Amino acid sequence: MNVTITADIDVYDILPQLNDQEKQELIDDLYEEGHEPSLMGELKYNGVQGEKLQEALAKIQKNRSQLSNEDEEMIINLAEKLV
Repeated sequence: MNVTITADIDVYDILPQLNDQEKQELIDDLYEEGHEPSLMGELKYNGVQGEKLQEALAKIQKNRSQLSNEDEEMIINLAEKLV
């Protein structure tokens, strides 16, 4: 039996209380649920190149229409490696 619980929580109320790993998990969960990067822009990716990664992902999302089929295929293949 699956149980779903819904809560109306303002992300800004909980962010200061989260450590870096918890913030990353929140980012991943929000992205997987289809939330727009504009909300996630307030959160930071972990890692040495976290800011560059965040900027690159936002640029890809914003300019998706300019990607070639090969570009899209490369991104999809990369994402499939991570699952």
